[in-house]
Amino acid sequence: MLNKGVLMAIGISASLVAGCATQGGSGQTVAEEAPAAGTATSAAEIRRGTSPTAFSSEDIPADSPFAKVEKGMTEGRVYDLIGQPTEVKTYLTGKTWIPFYFGPDTHRKEALYKGQGRIVFTPSGALGTGVYKVFKVIYDPTEDGYAE
Repeated sequence: MLNKGVLMAIGISASLVAGCATQGGSGQTVAEEAPAAGTATSAAEIRRGTSPTAFSSEDIPADSPFAKVEKGMTEGRVYDLIGQPTEVKTYLTGKTWIPFYFGPDTHRKEALYKGQGRIVFTPSGALGTGVYKVFKVIYDPTEDGYAE
């Protein structure tokens, strides 16, 4: 028979794991929500991708190649439309560390274009499988095109 302390530890562990697996809210990030009126966006916010207007196509000039890019396009289609990036970098997201999370968006890929900005891609399938699709477009004419 298990003693009361062991049963309590198992119960607490199970509730923590269940809480982590179901946490997530609406599934939207700040970059996908509508911006507040009169909100200024700094270059640092744009570079980090935390700008609330990061995917707003109205902020991208019509003559920019980025104006052709739409959310959900595949990486190959984007490269065919606007050309190869200056540099590409990858990074993990917080979803990587959620116990028993086997869904998409565990990592992202950023295509950096000198003088234009960045296009952020996320894998379409579970555990980083599938094709990379556009998650957001970050227009920034001051982009140097190289990963830091």
